[in-house]
Amino acid sequence: MAPELTPVDGTFLAALRKINVLADLPEDDLLWFASRCAEIRLNTGECYIKEGDEARDMFVILEGELIARTESVMRNEALFIARAGTVTGLLPYSRLKKFARTVRASMPTWAARYPKSGFPELMTHLPELGARLVGVMLDRVRDLTVAEQQHEKMLALGRLSAGFAHELNNPVSATERASEEMQGALHRLLEANIRLDEQSLRAEQRKYIACAEREFAECMDKRPAMDPMERSDREDAVSAWLEKQGLKRTWEIAPTLVEMNWSDGDLEDLASRFERETLPCVLARLTATVTVGKLLGEIRQASSRISGLVRTLKDYSYMDQAPEQEVDLHSGLNTTLDLLHHRLDGGVRVEKDYDLRIPCIPCDPRALNQAWMNLMENALDAMRDEGRLGIRTRLEQDRAMVEVIDSGPGVAEKIRNRVFEPFFTTKPPGQGTGLGLDTVYRIVRQHNGDVTFDSMPGETRFRVRLPVHRQFGI
Repeated sequence: MAPELTPVDGTFLAALRKINVLADLPEDDLLWFASRCAEIRLNTGECYIKEGDEARDMFVILEGELIARTESVMRNEALFIARAGTVTGLLPYSRLKKFARTVRASMPTWAARYPKSGFPELMTHLPELGARLVGVMLDRVRDLTVAEQQHEKMLALGRLSAGFAHELNNPVSATERASEEMQGALHRLLEANIRLDEQSLRAEQRKYIACAEREFAECMDKRPAMDPMERSDREDAVSAWLEKQGLKRTWEIAPTLVEMNWSDGDLEDLASRFERETLPCVLARLTATVTVGKLLGEIRQASSRISGLVRTLKDYSYMDQAPEQEVDLHSGLNTTLDLLHHRLDGGVRVEKDYDLRIPCIPCDPRALNQAWMNLMENALDAMRDEGRLGIRTRLEQDRAMVEVIDSGPGVAEKIRNRVFEPFFTTKPPGQGTGLGLDTVYRIVRQHNGDVTFDSMPGETRFRVRLPVHRQFGI
């Protein structure tokens, strides 16, 4: 059924002539096309298409601009923009069924609408224009794919940044807390030194204090761990001993003396070496020194953790290194697991089974690490961060095989042939673009490898096979 013809004025015809795909059409052909179009005029912010509407028309933007957004998820995220001169909407031979985004005018907009029902007649009457519109559709698919891939990369970067920030938070907070406590400990140490200098200590007494401090410093990292009940009992016993010596605020001193792992005999030996009035000054000096040493150890440990995280991120990204090189697959897998530590630290049990016969293989390590990250995140999403994550490698003749195994519910039979399809996702809107496994597929294929999977309830295995010997750039 041919679309209803509409009168065509010269202004509308002149506007259509400015569109690239229509510019060189003969006058009669352009008039034929224009007479089958309906004019659309939209005000700024006016909605023309809602998310989920049936795709029934092709649009030619004459003036203004249309912006398509997934408004149900993120209002401020513009995923597609159609400006003046653009032909968009449903195009001939397009498989588009429904619009995935809401379309609004970002400024006063004037457009022409050509209905789907007129496509057969268009292709017959204007075959050259039909071919051009097919080219427009292919260009649009390419541009949209690039945009979605970039969007997926930004989402992946956001997830990686969030995880990295989560991992950094604990050591950074520990460093800040220890630094603040260090000020008080140093003040107490200085006060204790001043008070001791006012005492007439003998040389052997000063030597005893120095030896006790040195002994603790040497054994600080070798002390046996105490369970909370044992620690509490010992603190009570030490507090009682201190009270017998006439000391006040014993609850502040007792925990540090327990930290020094002193026995009753050590305390009695201490009391026998110093006068009763000197004992509080000696204990203040020893406990302040021990506290400073302990806090320095915490700062050193937290700083080491921060350095390790930065090194892990640098190893993951292969910063300042050649884009292609021979690398150890297991190193990349371990680095990726380290970056996912914030998701593995709860209810996920990681099981690694590595075949150490696998040699270093030629590859783009940054791309492969992205593939490992996508596969592992896909597994964790399937398990909802609870279950078993297996990483298994095997040398199969001239190929290295990597398996990522999860204990999730499995992939439904009806969608198994679509898991590597671009933009296909089972996640709710806004939680996935459907490019994670497509990215894995493309990266593996770029390395002359293949990726497959087996799935059943309780176990899904994604297998990546890569050539052990491959020329760079091929």
